[in-house]
Order: sequence, then C-alpha cells, then structure tokens
Amino acid sequence: MNLKNSNENYGMIAKALHWFTAFLFLGAYISVYYRHWFTEAKTPENWNALQLYLSLGISIGVLVLLRVIWRLVNIQPSEEPGTRLEHKSAKVGHYLLYAIMIAMPVTGYLGTGVATEFFFLFDIAEFPDT
Repeated sequence: MNLKNSNENYGMIAKALHWFTAFLFLGAYISVYYRHWFTEAKTPENWNALQLYLSLGISIGVLVLLRVIWRLVNIQPSEEPGTRLEHKSAKVGHYLLYAIMIAMPVTGYLGTGVATEFFFLFDIAEFPDT
C-alpha cells in the first residue's frame, strides 16, 4: 500500500490522518460529556476531564492543519461515477466538513479566555497573550 494518494485510492498517510482525527473528535466528545454527566463541579476529576478535553481540542487543531496541508500537496483520487450534482454536492460537503473541523478547535481555543494556560498535555499561551 502506498503512503501517498494515487488516482485510484487514498494513501496510508491520508487514511491515518482521517482516522486519528475521527478518534480525537470522539475522545473529545466522550471527555466533555463525562465531565458534565459524571463529575461534580470544582473537583479534581472535573478539572482533569476539562484538561483532557482541551488537550484533545489542541491535538485536533494540529492534526486538521496537517490534514489540510496533506490534501493541498497531494493528488486526490479520481471521482466515482455519478451526476454533476452528486459531484458538486460531495465537494461542498467536504468543504463544509473541513470548515467545521477548523472552526471547532479555533473557537474552542478562543472560548477558553483566561481560564487556563495549561492544557494537560500542552503548555500554551493564554488567549489575551496571543
């Protein structure tokens, strides 16, 4: 199997970026709902769940950036048979998904305000300092 994309298939790197992104989004979803449903406010467990959620968000942001770069520098497989409307709809859907994958980590980071500068796995400047 090829690392890079070909005219027939996506390569291993594109597939890995796809699945890592999907698992990180799933992990972020699970961690934030774990925090809301199963922890008490202002407890260490609640804080750890928040930090995990924020760390996953930062990881998603980095991975999506790498994914966009990889998509721009690599060829895309040929389109499947279909009508012009189907191809246009698929392209618009892809762009919307990328927009959402970019907007979620960015707005999440902007929404942290001055809540924290330590993101469990990462030490990142507070929003006012950026």
